[in-house]
Amino acid sequence: RQVSTQSTWDPEYMSVLENIGNVYYLRSEYGKAQEYYLKYKTLFKSSLGDSHPKYATILQRIGDVRALEEYMESRSILKTTLGESHPEYIAITSKIANLQADTTKLKFT
Repeated sequence: RQVSTQSTWDPEYMSVLENIGNVYYLRSEYGKAQEYYLKYKTLFKSSLGDSHPKYATILQRIGDVRALEEYMESRSILKTTLGESHPEYIAITSKIANLQADTTKLKFT
């Protein structure tokens, strides 16, 4: 199946979208993870609405992906401009590690 052509609720298809997003997330390919999470979100909302706990979970995943993308870009800039021993670089690295650890705990339930 092509991801962009599915338009109705199919639990198997939805699980595939979510799992592909999860794999990309674990591989730190956040842009690709977000792409699949957003498709999942759109289909979920159109099929089951936005008052479902699973919908809230996918919103969290999208938020985590967006935060990680921004943090990773920030860390890259800080590494280049200030170096790895600078407190700001260390702080953003810590934020990334904490977000990844927190996300890993709750995301694949």
